[in-house]
Amino acid sequence: MKGACSHCRGHIVFPAEWRGQSADCPHCGKATVLQPAGPGRAKAKTVSAVVCPQCRAPMDEADVLCIQCGFRMPRAIPWLRVGALAVVLLELAYAALRWDGMTPATRAALSAKLGFGGKTPVAQAASSGAGEGNQTATPVPAAVLPPDKGTLVFASAPSLKQEGDFNYIVGSVKNTSARDVFYDVTVRFRLSDGAGAALGNSQDYAPWVEAGKTWDFRVLVLDPDATKWEFIEPIGGRR
Repeated sequence: MKGACSHCRGHIVFPAEWRGQSADCPHCGKATVLQPAGPGRAKAKTVSAVVCPQCRAPMDEADVLCIQCGFRMPRAIPWLRVGALAVVLLELAYAALRWDGMTPATRAALSAKLGFGGKTPVAQAASSGAGEGNQTATPVPAAVLPPDKGTLVFASAPSLKQEGDFNYIVGSVKNTSARDVFYDVTVRFRLSDGAGAALGNSQDYAPWVEAGKTWDFRVLVLDPDATKWEFIEPIGGRR
């Protein structure tokens, strides 16, 4: 068996039956107990560079309290999670406000688009039979409304406006439909500099525009060299 001296850590080879006996180390000459070497010695614990801000005592990175003075270590605030949660709450609050201001027809249309709407009610008509007890209800299909010719148009022409250090292409889009809601409404513009060189595209987006309502868009122009713009037809949206 192979082992090590408990004094000089020199390697020792000895018969298995000598295990647990004391013998003189062939390296340092001191008496040592013969024991086989384990699968591996635990590595020395790394000295932490974290110290208590109050008493300067060494601490482990996972410690919450200093055992010397009782100082509680501050913890970093997860700002990314807090910001994401705040954005979600603001979106829910905005949706709730818009929902309260919708007409029943608009709510029903939105619910149907999101998959929450129920089945379309079907009128029931009773047909006469041999007797009053034999009357049966015959389903009558709901009336099909003619297609609405409303569309999305510019209520005010787009124009370039400077606000502080940034430029915006501003204007408004109106839903001329009498009953339909338009979803995923977008306006896109092609930007260029004074010499006509293309500088990319920019756009603004609205989740929906209700029937007869107007949406005021603000397209951010990040490139300071963008002095010209061209609308990319058509106005995006779906019923």
